Amino acid sequence: YREPSNEKPGQSQIEWALLLALKNAIVQGAFTVDAEEVRLVCQEKGVFDRRTFYTTFRRHGEYFRSAPEPNGRAQPLSSKGLAALGALIKTLADGERMQAVG
Repeated sequence: YREPSNEKPGQSQIEWALLLALKNAIVQGAFTVDAEEVRLVCQEKGVFDRRTFYTTFRRHGEYFRSAPEPNGRAQPLSSKGLAALGALIKTLADGERMQAVG
């Protein structure tokens, strides 16, 4: 399968947030993003930057109804976030900007 590239940590963080929202939609029935869940995945993938983690969410705040916060509630994707998720899925399927895994 393919994953977001880890060349740009901020971009990877947002891409992982979008993919986790998709997972949550499948499992829980809602396109929501939990900052702690994103942080754990970013740490696992080697793209976590403590200094800019929450700043990145605020910088891309248009993707969420409200930017995810530390120990905050999971935030639903906005219409722009859903559109970005669709574009990301297409990019992953096309294999652009991606690294093959497994």
